[in-house]
Amino acid sequence: MNSTFKQIIFITLFTLSSSISAWAGFVVVNPTLTHSPSNPVAGQTVTFSVSDSDVSSCESVRVAPDLENNPGLLLPMTFAAGFYTATHTYPAPGTYQVGYDVLFDACPSFRDQPKNNRALETFDFGPVGGPFVTATDNGNFISAPLVIAAPAPIPTMGQWGIIILGLLSTIFGVVMMNEKYFRLAKIKS
Repeated sequence: MNSTFKQIIFITLFTLSSSISAWAGFVVVNPTLTHSPSNPVAGQTVTFSVSDSDVSSCESVRVAPDLENNPGLLLPMTFAAGFYTATHTYPAPGTYQVGYDVLFDACPSFRDQPKNNRALETFDFGPVGGPFVTATDNGNFISAPLVIAAPAPIPTMGQWGIIILGLLSTIFGVVMMNEKYFRLAKIKS
């Protein structure tokens, strides 16, 4: 009875440790999709990038720059210098929902079924260097918001006139102050 009890404990501990190590291999870390510049404006090119360490060798990755208004637009990401990148220019200011699309090309995966070999993945999103937020599932798609600001307005002719008048007044004031200083220096010497 004593050896049987030891065998049962050994088998239980072995099974428990094997299952823990097997589950440790299944820990999934969200890929981090970054964008630059940090505060993009309308008309400016935004670069999306993800590290190659976040992409499996049998996956193709794409970015959906505007899932809410244009869900069919998927930008392929190209590999260079350790990162997969794609660029997009937003024509108008606003908040755009960005998605991260993964296509399983050659992965032996449970998703490798007809009509089930791609998925919008959960990902962390933010500017290069952070802070990052985790994408959320709103029922239709998994996305994270990207705020595109309005570009700085170009001054009108009237505003340019005021700017030039201010600069001329400043220059004239500096010249007059210098002339007065030099006149005082001559008198004292």
